[in-house]
Amino acid sequence: MKVSCDVIQDLLPLYTDQAASADTVALVEEHLASCPACREELGRLGTALPAEPEGVEPLRRFKRRWRRRQVLIAVTAAVVTAAVAGGIFLTCFWGRRVAAGDVEVSLELQWSGLTSGEDSGGDGSRGELEQGNWSGVIHVCSSHEKNLRSRIEPFSETDENGVIVRAGYVIDMWEVPDRAPSGSGSITAGYGYPNEAGPIPEDFDIVFIVRYRDGEVTYSVREMGLLDPAG
Repeated sequence: MKVSCDVIQDLLPLYTDQAASADTVALVEEHLASCPACREELGRLGTALPAEPEGVEPLRRFKRRWRRRQVLIAVTAAVVTAAVAGGIFLTCFWGRRVAAGDVEVSLELQWSGLTSGEDSGGDGSRGELEQGNWSGVIHVCSSHEKNLRSRIEPFSETDENGVIVRAGYVIDMWEVPDRAPSGSGSITAGYGYPNEAGPIPEDFDIVFIVRYRDGEVTYSVREMGLLDPAG
């Protein structure tokens, strides 16, 4: 039964004079434990607060730790749920990264432009170059007739003299679920070396770095024996 502060404060003189019964003492002390106003009134009467029963403070510390643990568990569960839901969303609508064994990759060197007074014919032959550029081209096709989506970023590397020695693209690829709104069965990317930049340096290489689910593979046009424009 909840007792009002007025009743407790009427009983405080009996409590301070130690003239109250054991039941009244218990009732007053129970109220004082949770009522700052009545404790303040007791202090004005010049009586010290009753000592807390032995073991109360450890119990309070346990309750505080238990509440903190419950909050931590709730937050952890929310984070895990969000991560799982986000993973499902990305897998269903964005796709998962392609494995190297799930695609077929080929490289070629293309010349777009004219040689002196004649059409190059697209056969890769070269006379005296008038205008145009050489392009290293990568073709990536799915081996399982899956749609692919890519993110392509250019990159270049220079030597100690600031001369570009390697350039091309870094390519990330994902398999796209059939219900996804975009994607295609193959991806093609070409990096060009403009003729107006002058002769292709002897050590220059066009490379494509493809990031697969199971690792990263670098495809080099020069290592494939294709980058020989003088031929």
